[in-house]
Amino acid sequence: MARILIAHNFKQDSWFVMCHRLAHYLAERHEVVFMSYRPFFPEQQVLMDGKLTVYSWTTKKRPVRIQDVLYFIGIYFRHRPEVVVGHFAGGNVCILVAKLCSLFQAKTFEWYHTPSTAIEYDYGKTPWFKKYMRRLRYQYFVDTVVPVSNFSAKDYQQFYRLNNFQVVLNAIRDEYRGVDADMQAPVINVGFIGRFNPVKGVDILLGLINHLSPEHFAFRIAGEGPEQEKIEALDLPHVEYFGMLSYHHIRSFIEGCHVIIIPSYADNLVTVGIEALMYKRCLVLSRHTGLAEYVGADDDAILCDPTFEAFKDVLQRLYADRGMLQRISAQGRLCFEQKFELEAHVRNVEQMMLG
Repeated sequence: MARILIAHNFKQDSWFVMCHRLAHYLAERHEVVFMSYRPFFPEQQVLMDGKLTVYSWTTKKRPVRIQDVLYFIGIYFRHRPEVVVGHFAGGNVCILVAKLCSLFQAKTFEWYHTPSTAIEYDYGKTPWFKKYMRRLRYQYFVDTVVPVSNFSAKDYQQFYRLNNFQVVLNAIRDEYRGVDADMQAPVINVGFIGRFNPVKGVDILLGLINHLSPEHFAFRIAGEGPEQEKIEALDLPHVEYFGMLSYHHIRSFIEGCHVIIIPSYADNLVTVGIEALMYKRCLVLSRHTGLAEYVGADDDAILCDPTFEAFKDVLQRLYADRGMLQRISAQGRLCFEQKFELEAHVRNVEQMMLG
């Protein structure tokens, strides 16, 4: 029986469910400790006959203070985890403390979600000192970096010049309930959901809204971010802006669409893309994403370059060819079942961690 610690959000929403399910799966055979950033638990939670213990940090703020480090040192020596998984907020603290307190005997794994190329697209070049300090952490404190696609693995290699990684695809819980889109509707509903950052292709979205016929296309938009004002300023009858949606409203949002577009200039294994596949909605996806490698072009999804003209041409093709729209929606659903199934994911992670 191994002692395992996971740092993430102890939630079943969207991609957070991966670690929530992993914790319960591992606790059937091992001792598991979970450090939860969100939700915040005022007191520790003891689950599964004591095999799973859930802690929160000292406050609801991100765990980056010295108080959080000292607090976690106490938790480390109480449980002495042999394997530490850093998946989200708090992962850095857990990995650094576990390595030092175990005299570098603990095995550590850190997930690599957001490509550095995407971060630099929005915020400019990473300062050399910050990049150097991250590289030291990855090289000496993280045994295995876990990119969630080959795209992010290449990004990690090129950015940090390291090879200590293993790719594991993300997964989400299957919540499809048989609600299919009306393929013969006179207007195609196009959905865009995510952060309104420049790297997400907001300019492409705005171009589509301004140039595609309102008689043929309507746009459903949800999210928030730096370019939110551009979305809020739209006052058009064929555009509906939902603001920032809670996870429990994403299902109905996607079910109200025929097509989900992801025009990102650089992105990873985009969760909303996986959700579109799951809900059997046609996915139009930028080639410059980690997800693009795992769907068949013009089969499970439609891949195109992140340009206005490319996305406009694809949407016009889908409007004219409803058989194509229906076929790709159905094939996308099969792709989800084959590649992004949650139970297969947790088995793969256990195999990676424990051999």
